[in-house]
Parts: sequence; structure tokens; C-alpha cells
Amino acid sequence: MCSEPRRRQTLSRSGNGEYHRLYQTAAWRKLRLQAIARDGGRCRMCDCHVVSGRSDPRAAEVDHIQPHRGDRALFFSLGNLQTLCKFCHSTAKQRMERGGRMQRDDGWAP
Repeated sequence: MCSEPRRRQTLSRSGNGEYHRLYQTAAWRKLRLQAIARDGGRCRMCDCHVVSGRSDPRAAEVDHIQPHRGDRALFFSLGNLQTLCKFCHSTAKQRMERGGRMQRDDGWAP
């Protein structure tokens, strides 16, 4: 039995198939650069200077503070974006989202 129909169903149910393409748009690329510039090229969690590239732990990741879940207005809202280094995005921020905590004690990220 072919697994293709099951794969499509999973993508559709998770929502990733529908809004993942938003990350490939010129509007997102422009907004991403605006967020990095606004944040002074620094991670808003650990304050390190972010760098270009993908493999460096300090690589810039632009994070949605409030998960957009496909909401285009929330996806393209500069006020809902923050610059994080790859390390903070893939460790602390993801752990907070999985645990349901979206804010640190010091008031980071509404």
C-alpha cells in the first residue's frame, strides 16, 4: 500500500502543509530582515550577536512569539517576531512551547 495518502493527511492535519510555504515568500524574507535589524542583530534570549548561515549555533532564527498556527496576520506581524540564535530557538524556546510556558519570569516574550 502506498504511504503517500497517509503523508498528505498528516501534513494537512498538522497544518504544516498549508502555511509552511509562507516561509518561502519574499514578504517573509523582507520581514525577517526587518526583525533582525530591529533587534540589533542580537538574540533576545541570551543577547549574543547572531550570524548568517544555518549550521552555526549563533545563526539567526526569527521566531514567532505567539504561534501563528496559519493566521497570516499573526505570521506577518513584526510585533510578533523576535530574533533568537539557533541555540536558544532550538533549546529554550522549544522547551517553553512544549511545556506551555511562553514567558520567562523576567517578562520575556508576551
